[in-house]
Amino acid sequence: MHHGRSFIVTDNEDGALVIAINQSMAHKFWRNADPLGQRVRFGDDKWRTIVGIVGDVHHDGLDVPAAPEMYVPYGQAPNVEARPTIVVRTSVDAWRLAGPLRRVIASIDPDVPVDQITTMRELVSNSAGQPRFRTAVILTFSLLALCVASLGLYGVINYLVTQRMQEFGVRMSLGATRGDVMRLVFGQAFQMVGIGIALGLAGTALLSRAVVTLLYAVAPFDTTTLASVTALLTVVAIVAVYFPARKAGNSEPMQALSTISFFSNWSSLASRDKTRSTKRI
Repeated sequence: MHHGRSFIVTDNEDGALVIAINQSMAHKFWRNADPLGQRVRFGDDKWRTIVGIVGDVHHDGLDVPAAPEMYVPYGQAPNVEARPTIVVRTSVDAWRLAGPLRRVIASIDPDVPVDQITTMRELVSNSAGQPRFRTAVILTFSLLALCVASLGLYGVINYLVTQRMQEFGVRMSLGATRGDVMRLVFGQAFQMVGIGIALGLAGTALLSRAVVTLLYAVAPFDTTTLASVTALLTVVAIVAVYFPARKAGNSEPMQALSTISFFSNWSSLASRDKTRSTKRI
């Protein structure tokens, strides 16, 4: 019971007609007022006074919004044909009470059948079975996509670093430190990462209506979730870029200068041979 009182023994045919409503109904019809003490009726029934507000029950699944509901004491609705449900709260294993519960009901009325005995944990688990399966599938493909993206980022950055090893060697020979070279690689890599994350957030905004049916108790623009995913992608990008950046930082300045000298000498020799050939002609 969230507000007000529960039904009591005096809520019978001789007592005042009362009713309890759920939170969805209270929010829908009494958004800015207290529904306790208000009088309502449905159909040709008599006026009843609201004495309590109870929590919502998701009959059709956790991902389906609860509808407005009203509860009437069984003692004040003897002619209503309904399938009664008994809920028992216990501090021991619930299945240990199945036998005693059957015997107690049989002692009251042997003709009343007792079936579908289950625990509240099983009811909740069964209702969340399909959403849990969808979540597992989406999580699996998301992890695969994250692995592929990290390997792709590593491959691209490693290729670019390999192509620029001579440049990094020249930079270090001119006074750049290993940290300067690594920061250069990280800076250029995270320009691509930043663009990718920005496009991903934009795609999330565009596809929010499509994924809202796959979410439960999480808004499409949940800031905590988006911040967590962004942080995870950033960490993965740092790991993927670290090894190529470390490779760039280990560039040998003397090797780069030797390579430049070799190409320079080769160019000089080629020009000399061309000059001699011209003189001979």
